[in-house]
Amino acid sequence: LPKKMRDIKVLAGKTVHLECRTDGRPVPMVSWILTNHTEVKLITEHEVSVLDSGHYKCIASNPAGTDTATARLQVVAAPPVILEEKQQLVSADIGQNLFLACSTYGDPQPTTYWVLHDGTIVRPLTYSHTKVSVFGNGTLYLRDLQITESGKYECIATKRCWGLHLSNKGVHVYEASTY
Repeated sequence: LPKKMRDIKVLAGKTVHLECRTDGRPVPMVSWILTNHTEVKLITEHEVSVLDSGHYKCIASNPAGTDTATARLQVVAAPPVILEEKQQLVSADIGQNLFLACSTYGDPQPTTYWVLHDGTIVRPLTYSHTKVSVFGNGTLYLRDLQITESGKYECIATKRCWGLHLSNKGVHVYEASTY
């Protein structure tokens, strides 16, 4: 075995293949451990998270002896992503309740908050049982809409070191016509 294997840098969520090439007679048994001595069952292919970062040691052994090689796996956090359309226009009647979805992805999970039409910032669970709420999944809940609440609503997903990603929702509240 070479003493040092190729280091790998990858985005979280990607599949990684760490290979330990061995040669010997009889064919060596291969095992992996982290530098903290945690045995790793399978390192060849799986989707990684930042928690998988570390130095991995390949141990090849047969009756003739044991050899080791080390590789560093650096998993970089994935940037925040908002899964809904980036621009949407939603119409609602006066007095209607409205849910605006904002599903996000990132590793680690990004922080999500909303900027309301009047510039007010609303974070998850900061306003509960009130006219405006943001649920843990990023959904904005607007209760008993009024015409004055028409305007632009922005969902913002942010992570330290990656900046932010945003999605705009235009809300038009109108008076239902009666015939």
